[in-house]
Amino acid sequence: MGDRGININSFKEKLQHPSSKKLLDQILYFLEYRLTPDLPRSEKSARIHALVEQFEKQLGNYSCWRGSDWSEIDESSEALEYIITREKYKILFETEPLERNLDEQLMLAFNSFEFIKPRHLDIQIPPDKEIIFTPAIEQIQNINKYTSPRDKLVCISNCFRIINKIISSINEGSVAHGADESLPMFVYVVLKSKTPKLFSNYYYIKRFRYPPRIDHRDNVEFRWTFTSMKIALKFILELSESKLKLETNENYEDLTKGSREKSRSCQTSPIPPENPEVELEPIFKPNYKGTVSVDHFVENPEDLRQFIDDYFALLGSKYQK
Repeated sequence: MGDRGININSFKEKLQHPSSKKLLDQILYFLEYRLTPDLPRSEKSARIHALVEQFEKQLGNYSCWRGSDWSEIDESSEALEYIITREKYKILFETEPLERNLDEQLMLAFNSFEFIKPRHLDIQIPPDKEIIFTPAIEQIQNINKYTSPRDKLVCISNCFRIINKIISSINEGSVAHGADESLPMFVYVVLKSKTPKLFSNYYYIKRFRYPPRIDHRDNVEFRWTFTSMKIALKFILELSESKLKLETNENYEDLTKGSREKSRSCQTSPIPPENPEVELEPIFKPNYKGTVSVDHFVENPEDLRQFIDDYFALLGSKYQK
């Protein structure tokens, strides 16, 4: 995916270096034993954030990073977040009841407001020019193809970049515009994208993006567009007749009813398959697949022995491409 800003292959090459073996072992052990499906999502995110924090503090001790400036440490930290969320995406993206409910409400809104044209949101675009929003719509639809919080943020930011180009072209090249122009267009783009699980994506980014990045490290564009996404989703859920610019001959109830009937007659917006992003090749396959807890091992000493055998086998494994 373009505009990722991190070099995964370079990070993997450094991990393959013999001097990085201890670091690699820690990452593999974490993926296999510290990030399990049974954990609550809050605990999963807490463990990932703790690992990233520890990783950043220790990285300068390894020869491949010794003497590196902060930007190199930060890029490697980004790569670690990318690998963890890529490898464990299925158990990290599991939605909770609140998110599922919001996603369902959003899909109902998409179906009810299919009739909306740019003019209904006070967007000054000629009817025959609506196709110019297609690239922005495609960027939002791409969000379900990607697994890392950063890549999902890139989809949102790229959408806004396209919107800003549209505004600039309308204003004859002027870049002086604000949220009062870009947000309505973003709302329109999201409505037309009919992208599933947008609330789940929002909460996934919020939960698994390393907090210092969301708070201050990410560039202003990332932070602004992420906040704008929440505003837009909330606006769509609360959309009503009073917030639309309807013409005198347009009946709100008839328009929404017609949109719902049209939506029921066709299948829309299937979730696209994931992109074949960079993968961490399988290096170590443990024999023990059971429960990992003190109580379980006290009652099942044979399982504990197998778990310990796996651990020492992992420490003795070689990272080969």
